Amino acid sequence: MATGTDVKPMDDKHRNILRRCKEMLVKDMEPEEVLLKIVDPLLFTTEDENKIKSKVTRQQQCEKLLEMLPRKGAKAYEILKKTLEIVHPHLARTIVEAGK
Repeated sequence: MATGTDVKPMDDKHRNILRRCKEMLVKDMEPEEVLLKIVDPLLFTTEDENKIKSKVTRQQQCEKLLEMLPRKGAKAYEILKKTLEIVHPHLARTIVEAGK
């Protein structure tokens, strides 16, 4: 998805929301479940998933996922938000509230 040069970068607003919510996301998110249920299977490549899953702790996996996400383009934030609505509704609400 974000490998081409025509991909629009993630908005600074969305980057800042993710930055502000990082502590809560790292604390509560299950990265393997997010990767399994991601609403756009093309967001992360198999190589990306392997990099995330290769981290030892769940927190490190969360940090890696969040580190990679902004480089995936403008749609990545919305894809994560929709996936969190399915997997972790309280985290979806957290990032929506942070955006207000």
